[in-house]
Amino acid sequence: MKRTSKHRKRWRIALFVGIPILVLAVAMLTLVFVASHTASDEEAPVEPKAIPSDWTVPVSITQTESVSENDEDEIPLPTQPALPVERIISGALAIIGNDKQFGEESYELRISSEDGVYMTSRGTFSFKVLFATIKAVLSQEVSLDHNFRPDHYTLDMNGPLGIGSHKVEGTVIDNVAHVISGTEEEEIQFGMDVPLVLGTFSTYALIPLLFRELTDKGSVEFQVISLMRGRGQEEDAGKSDQPILLRVERAGDALIKTGTSEVIVDKYILTSSIGNSTLLAKDDEFLVLIASGGEGSLIAYRSDYFPEGIDLP
Repeated sequence: MKRTSKHRKRWRIALFVGIPILVLAVAMLTLVFVASHTASDEEAPVEPKAIPSDWTVPVSITQTESVSENDEDEIPLPTQPALPVERIISGALAIIGNDKQFGEESYELRISSEDGVYMTSRGTFSFKVLFATIKAVLSQEVSLDHNFRPDHYTLDMNGPLGIGSHKVEGTVIDNVAHVISGTEEEEIQFGMDVPLVLGTFSTYALIPLLFRELTDKGSVEFQVISLMRGRGQEEDAGKSDQPILLRVERAGDALIKTGTSEVIVDKYILTSSIGNSTLLAKDDEFLVLIASGGEGSLIAYRSDYFPEGIDLP
């Protein structure tokens, strides 16, 4: 599979549902001008990163040795070395649908054994309004305490003339998330297990980190605090009080081709009521998310490690 496949509408709707489509012709002409002259929509070029040499193996080795895709109970999870006290993981993502890139996002994770995890991200997503292609700029922050439980998060999306703009802010006190989404307020209750904040694609970088830290088994289930929840999906109408549960299962290994070598990566299957997907990571570093279904699929991949696109056997 090269780079992407068909566009999956549900994920695009989850990002931009509620964008008005009845716009007066005069306003649209103004919008096109603003969109084409908005400097803040331009992202800095992605600086490529060299893939660590200890990640790769020659192609000849993987051609003669099978890659594990055993059942969960048969997967021997490797013993992981202790994490450093302080470290930073950063990355850049390309988001592809229907053979076209419609989004990009860069993120940074600051990880501390005492202070927890602080994640920031910034990116742009494109969508069509009548005959114009609009870029929305997003910024996002997620803060986890030293037990990897979220304590604060924000998502701010801004489009020209306010089209596509939306803001979500949440604070977690005890086992209750107090959420302000636009002009609406709600409370999300969860149990003692670790909840998972999911917003834009970069927040999936939290999954391999949390999986490594929180379980020595082949699977874990999170209650999701979704920053995209309640943004107008008709099929979710009347279900806002139902918790979203995400099951993450370790599913052996997978291969990513990198020219004359290949990277053997960790494969995870993500299952929830909002769809199923596959996540690839190396240890606790996110690399690829593949979200597929009957309406097509989306791929978000590390464009800093794979600037020429992703190639999965």
